[in-house]
Amino acid sequence: LAKITLRREIKPINVRVTADKDCMILALKEVILNAIEASPQYGEIVLEISREGQWVVFTIGDRGHGIKKEHQGKIYSPFFSTKKLSSGLGLSFAKEIIESHNGYIAFESKPEEGTIFYVYLPAVS
Repeated sequence: LAKITLRREIKPINVRVTADKDCMILALKEVILNAIEASPQYGEIVLEISREGQWVVFTIGDRGHGIKKEHQGKIYSPFFSTKKLSSGLGLSFAKEIIESHNGYIAFESKPEEGTIFYVYLPAVS
């Protein structure tokens, strides 16, 4: 409905991760849905996969309003949401899944420029 464009910038990398595929799809889906909800109509979300040392990094970036400073420490808390029709469980759920796979999630956010989430999972050579 928001007419969002998804742009994939995925370069071939010769690396694998050990993960429950279905769980990881659910976790990444929650982060991507969050980016879609934060994006303006006709916005763009950029998806990237890269390797940084021992990590495979999934990057999900939007051009929304960004996360307010006062909310940044709460976004992974269960039931925290700034949206009217949200349970506030999406990012909490994603973080739990990612951490159960020995990974971690981080973000950068700038007011009126958007937010970039980084999902780090251990690389398996």
